[in-house]
Amino acid sequence: MPGLTSRQKAEQARAQEEEGKRRRQAAVVARMKRRGEIKKRMLALTFEGPTPEEGAEVLNGDLRAGEVLTGRDGAAMALVRLDRLAGELSVEGRPVSANRPAYFPASA
Repeated sequence: MPGLTSRQKAEQARAQEEEGKRRRQAAVVARMKRRGEIKKRMLALTFEGPTPEEGAEVLNGDLRAGEVLTGRDGAAMALVRLDRLAGELSVEGRPVSANRPAYFPASA
């Protein structure tokens, strides 16, 4: 930092340190805000045709909504993101529907 006095350098270092503290605190607050929030759940999927491969992506439009864990003809279990359940779901280009249990929250 050429051209700066030692006092200016000290002030700049102090400002950088404070900025670092603010960023770390913001990261901690963001992490704590979402702590304990369920983002994914296993749900049953129903579809027509053969079973998709394990690990096949469940899509909501172009967004990845989850992945198929296991299944058999017409039904499969998938780990899906709750925020991506609304809309048309598909696996390997075929439409699928998620079967929500009675206790499943309607808002999710």
